[in-house]
Amino acid sequence: MQQTLEKIGKQVFYKRLQQKMTQEELCQGICSVSYLSKIENGKIEASEEILQLLCARLEIAVTDLRDVEEDVKGKLDEWLNALVHLDKPQVERIYEELQGEMKHVLDFEIINYYKLLYTRYLMMKRDLPAVEEELERLKKFTRNTHLFRRCYIRIIRHCYILYSTNIHRHWNTC
Repeated sequence: MQQTLEKIGKQVFYKRLQQKMTQEELCQGICSVSYLSKIENGKIEASEEILQLLCARLEIAVTDLRDVEEDVKGKLDEWLNALVHLDKPQVERIYEELQGEMKHVLDFEIINYYKLLYTRYLMMKRDLPAVEEELERLKKFTRNTHLFRRCYIRIIRHCYILYSTNIHRHWNTC
């Protein structure tokens, strides 16, 4: 039950940020800011009516929260493995598959995981301006993510620094 509360709260939080809405804008006429904050942090379970109103304002359906996500999680783990082993054909194949599937994912953790791996993908492609941009975006989401992913972000950031300062000539593992 607690996991579901956190999941829904994180999705509301992520979707709100994605649409560049403040808590005040989202909850206006629906609930108080403190109530929305508790929902986003998984501290309370929102009533069905409030959840429906929040989702309507965010333009998402409550029922769409769990469908594609398990398959995508597995594919992301596959992608991580391919990235770690620098299996470029496999990395490209999985990347192409994920493009369509990620449009249907609302889970904050899965989206964050995808963005993290996408940043690593950009490192592999040596697209440094895009890596820098993605690392900046990831800063917003690191407070609500797992320790492994926070560490992985740091690893990517350090690889980016090494590569962008031309130290990469001596270290070809990023």
